[in-house]
Amino acid sequence: MISDRFDVGDVVRLTAHFTSRGTDVDPDKVVFKALPPGGEPLVWTYGEDAEVIRLGTGHYYLDLPLTAGGAWHYRVEGLGAYQCADEQQFVVKETVFGEGNGA
Repeated sequence: MISDRFDVGDVVRLTAHFTSRGTDVDPDKVVFKALPPGGEPLVWTYGEDAEVIRLGTGHYYLDLPLTAGGAWHYRVEGLGAYQCADEQQFVVKETVFGEGNGA
């Protein structure tokens, strides 16, 4: 579960757990998508993008840096065998110091 409070500069771990009838399974393809506020969709695919990590059968994650304040949306998809999807959103608090986390 994702926390209900984030700040610009935080990193959120998005996770996916795929099961079929109580058994952990791997879809043919695992895709993470994020839509930052006012931005273009970002897409990462397991096996193509090093940011997507497989911990073991059915367990994947992506660490997402939060670069802007506002409403973020994300989606995780399992494609091919064991096809499924989940979509959520969370809010990142605006910063009075400007976007990003640099000094």
